[in-house]
Amino acid sequence: MSPNPLFDLTGRVALVTGATKGLGRAMAMGLAKAGASLALCARDAEALASARAEAEQHGVRAETFRIDVTSPLTAEVLRDPENRRLVAERTPMGRWGQPEELQGIAVFLASRASDYVTGQIVHVDGGWTAW
Repeated sequence: MSPNPLFDLTGRVALVTGATKGLGRAMAMGLAKAGASLALCARDAEALASARAEAEQHGVRAETFRIDVTSPLTAEVLRDPENRRLVAERTPMGRWGQPEELQGIAVFLASRASDYVTGQIVHVDGGWTAW
């Protein structure tokens, strides 16, 4: 449970796709630390079991669901070293973001702290959209 009641997600359930690695895993663990129960979705049953065990260490309930929501286009962009280099060069911070850097915004948007936030786009992109 979060020490700040505005960010406490106890009693809420978060459905997280791609929950076994990268952004999905990081956001799932951030939500678990804030007290949310989790519905963890991914393709790999073994990796789902590992993510579930990690989430449950934070004292929350976690269920797993094997699903596949991948996009061939996204996977190709991420695999191409030249695309990765170009993105890093065009980002003012000069690098790709780390999955854990999205935990804060995920918890904020899922919590009471964002109750009066409507119709906003929150850019968590290292300054990419500032250019």
